[in-house]
Amino acid sequence: MRESVPGITGNTFMYPLWVTPWETALETACASVRRDLEIVDTGQSDSRMTDEPTPASAGGAAHSDSAGNNAGNGTGKGNGTVKSTGNSGVPSAADAVPGAEADMPAGPGTKPDTSTLPIHDSRLATGLGMLAADSESDALSRHDDSERRVAQHAQMPRDTMAFPAFDFAREYAIPVDLMPEELGVPDPEDDPNDPEDTDDDASDGDASGDAVVTAVLGEAPSAASAAKGCARAGQATAGTMTGMPQSSDPTAAGRGFGAAADGDGHGDGVSMLSARIQNVTRAVKAAQVAESFREPAQDGDDNAQLVLADMLSLGVGVMQDEKSALAWYRKAADQHNTAAQNALGIMVFQGEGGVEPDARQAAILFHSAAESGDACAQANLGLLYDAGEGVRRDAKKAAHWFAKAAQSGIAVAELGIGTLLFNGNAGEQDLDMAADYFTRAAKRGNAIAQFKIGIMLYTGIGRDHDYKAAVKWFRQSAQQGLPHGETALGRAYYEGKGVKRDFRKAGYWFWEAAQQGFAIAQGALGDIYRLGYGVPKNPSQAAVWYSKAAEQGDTDAQFNLAVLYERGNGVPQDYGQAVDLYQEAAAHGDGRAQTNLGMMYAFGDGVDRDYGMAFDWFASAAELGDPKAQTNLGVLYEQGMGVEQNLDHAKDLYTEAAKHGDRTAQWRLGAMYADGRGVPQDYEKGADLLAKASSSGEVHAMMRLADLYDDGLGVPQDAQMANVLREAAVYQSTKEMARHGK
Repeated sequence: MRESVPGITGNTFMYPLWVTPWETALETACASVRRDLEIVDTGQSDSRMTDEPTPASAGGAAHSDSAGNNAGNGTGKGNGTVKSTGNSGVPSAADAVPGAEADMPAGPGTKPDTSTLPIHDSRLATGLGMLAADSESDALSRHDDSERRVAQHAQMPRDTMAFPAFDFAREYAIPVDLMPEELGVPDPEDDPNDPEDTDDDASDGDASGDAVVTAVLGEAPSAASAAKGCARAGQATAGTMTGMPQSSDPTAAGRGFGAAADGDGHGDGVSMLSARIQNVTRAVKAAQVAESFREPAQDGDDNAQLVLADMLSLGVGVMQDEKSALAWYRKAADQHNTAAQNALGIMVFQGEGGVEPDARQAAILFHSAAESGDACAQANLGLLYDAGEGVRRDAKKAAHWFAKAAQSGIAVAELGIGTLLFNGNAGEQDLDMAADYFTRAAKRGNAIAQFKIGIMLYTGIGRDHDYKAAVKWFRQSAQQGLPHGETALGRAYYEGKGVKRDFRKAGYWFWEAAQQGFAIAQGALGDIYRLGYGVPKNPSQAAVWYSKAAEQGDTDAQFNLAVLYERGNGVPQDYGQAVDLYQEAAAHGDGRAQTNLGMMYAFGDGVDRDYGMAFDWFASAAELGDPKAQTNLGVLYEQGMGVEQNLDHAKDLYTEAAKHGDRTAQWRLGAMYADGRGVPQDYEKGADLLAKASSSGEVHAMMRLADLYDDGLGVPQDAQMANVLREAAVYQSTKEMARHGK
């Protein structure tokens, strides 16, 4: 139990997830307060007190605590409590927690008979005594795990449109029928609610982007070269499902987030045997082809050398041998075989075949092949100019080489042009043309382009919102094992946009991406386990995944893991570890972490108590627009803790935080108006603010509002309403103390 601080405490009492008779009574009380205020304003009869409350007036049910939402993220990444309303796509507690519906009593739509509510004097007296011992407590407001009802990591980061360099273009000379099959991520069970692929033109992009090519090159694209395409070097074989992480829950371990479908479609013994026979036949043919190219390669045939190098590189028909592949590529490149120069450039850049990585030498090889017209080398040279690897970074030269390669239909080049247009790096930003280029590359099967056009459609950036189309592209990207696409598809299932909401499928795709070390997906998986969405709630597993993401610098994961350590939820309570994690996230501008770090200094948890440091961290978070930090800074100004007392500053800070629904600010500001402390006394305004805070479960607001009802100040005098509020405050306070182990 933490040491108490005179006048403040760190608990933040949240409105309960289900409705009890006392919450129902409280909602009625708060609705009555609003009607009372209307009576005072209009002079109407008190008979309106018996009217049925409207849904809008049931403050507790409609409340959405937006405290902690940090603006300016660029991705809609909220940092506070969000409860599902309407079509927000955010799950409500009843949607998310298995069995919640069965435990939920009658909701707030039914008006209770307040005249028959039992008021137990002895229990009330005991409860009031407990509150009196901490009469001015709970003044500070923190971000904690109880308030974050949304898996924030399901949101993609602000830099999702950054171009991932070196998705190299590569055209293999091996006969197509011998090329190894790509191994994609198996899809979860088929869902009839998933969008269907209606686009049959997956072979090539249209010519809608040719205007940019012409603008960049000053010439018309060649139609004769439009059919040429390049495959990625080291074709992705990532992401086969490996099952669930180890869990202490026996029902979850090994079960996965949904049964995976058989990825190759061979569901019976006959078809499986047929496939094996085909594979053996193919392997024999590949070995024969490899042998047939060996002699001409040794005789100096550069095309035979290229094919043999390809087969050695991929292990087709021969044992995979990168060192030998490098040697044959070099022999062919010395004869000015442009495809071999391109392949050799990729190996030299990546340090394959026993050579040291050499970006400069790779650039020389790409340039030689690019000048001779090799489209893949042109695309790869554009990549190097875009990233400044082996050459001086130059976006205009990157655009030049991308445009040349795009004439030949190279997906990587189309992706590159699209990214330059999206970011405006090589000239003016053109989101519409960027989307066209992403679509062209996506239709050619480029996983990154599929993800990017999906993001534009999903977020409405440069394109109208089209969730179903976005999900189609996310799915294609995810099935190729791209962790960005897997995470985005998981997000769509999590939010129920473009597909039917399915937390198990969301978890499945987060899990697939997390296996590749993708920090955002690891954090999302932590959220899934912490909240118990689609799997049994497991804070220990949440901590494991948050740790993995936090190690990669993910600030959301650092914050969430810090909260678990501070609370001792799923991990041993460790204030020192919590402080370290809060500091890491705070140093990267996370306002929630800055607020909670200020709390740690205010209470001396894991650090020496220091109100000055608390003030500094609260001030920093308040500048970022964090309502809880604004409230806490107001408390310090109001009480003169760590700073000279200034009630004007306190009022201004409370007012700003109250606009964003922070209930502590509403309570503190309401009390100031009711008491005439630092502001002109205004009982009606004070009662309105206290009613808003009470509807969110703020116990001190309930107690202060009860006093106003006793005296008929700002509201009609009503002893029964006062007792209802006090009883509700006792219930809420007792429950919250139990939750925090007090």
